[in-house]
Amino acid sequence: MPYPPFRPTPPKIPRDALTHEGALRLAARIRAHWAGLGFDVKTRIEPCADNEEGRGSTPIHYAIRSDLMGGLPQRRLSSRGA
Repeated sequence: MPYPPFRPTPPKIPRDALTHEGALRLAARIRAHWAGLGFDVKTRIEPCADNEEGRGSTPIHYAIRSDLMGGLPQRRLSSRGA
């Protein structure tokens, strides 16, 4: 099996991915999780704007984008010393 099996678990920390700081922490957790399994995953944080009239483009929350495809990584980490 090329990928580990998916096992959903309840969150052990409060969910705060909507603030910039929370999104940064979640992106770091995603990268660290896949790095621990030997995969390289790129993430980025993007502000999402409120489209209601009168509010302009004020960011109200943040989205995490990654290069995962179908929820799975595409690259293995480079082996050290190779």
